Amino acid sequence: IDFAKLSMSTLQKSVKKVKHGKNLTSWQSFLSKKQQSIIFEILEKFEIDIYSENIEPDYKKLYSKLSQP
Repeated sequence: IDFAKLSMSTLQKSVKKVKHGKNLTSWQSFLSKKQQSIIFEILEKFEIDIYSENIEPDYKKLYSKLSQP
């Protein structure tokens, strides 16, 4: 498997953003505010609380859940 080779479904615009160090925020430019809101509503319904409008997840919550038996 060649992990350096781009997927056929990869958008050229997204590749440019990743190359410019915007890989954590590039998804925001592809989704409307309404789409983002819907995603956050789904996360809330499934009680996934480590993600929010912050760029990175809540690592304290994430690691505490991973360490639980």
